[in-house]
Amino acid sequence: IFACKFEENEADILVDKMSLLALKERSRVERYRQTKDMCLSFIGLAMIHAFCECFTDYSETVNIVDIDDLFGNPEIFNRNLISFNEEGKPYFDDKNKTFFNISHSEDWCFVAFSNSEVGIDVQKIKKLNGNVAQRFFNEKDNEYINEDDALSLERTIEVWCIKESYVKMLLCLFFLLIFVFVQY
Repeated sequence: IFACKFEENEADILVDKMSLLALKERSRVERYRQTKDMCLSFIGLAMIHAFCECFTDYSETVNIVDIDDLFGNPEIFNRNLISFNEEGKPYFDDKNKTFFNISHSEDWCFVAFSNSEVGIDVQKIKKLNGNVAQRFFNEKDNEYINEDDALSLERTIEVWCIKESYVKMLLCLFFLLIFVFVQY
């Protein structure tokens, strides 16, 4: 896992460096309206180019990198490694069995690499509006969340993430079953 923090004062430098990207990558980055989001998307792609061949350990260690680490060798952007599927998810063109996923929130961008399908999702933890737990969770979930007032925010987010992951897994299985059914 690689992580890079975006600093607002680096936006102009990053916008200038976007010309390093292949056209399909640059048009993907430029679809964002906000400069900050554009820069975070670019940082994610730059991390993929910079580190896709550098990792050998599939540990859960987070490697914090600096913006300067991404542009030491501008030639890495000429490899045309990344394509995008119909849903916009990036993937490697070659079949080197390296998978990756990108996520960004606030000022941080994360990229996870693996030798199998991988997902990463980051979100800044902040005070929730309204009573999310009461509105969306069952009685057992709410008992767990409210068991300790000091941990209620963390527990709300924990339960939310577990439920979101479960629903996403069910959706993937549903679409996989439809795909298999249509094939036969």
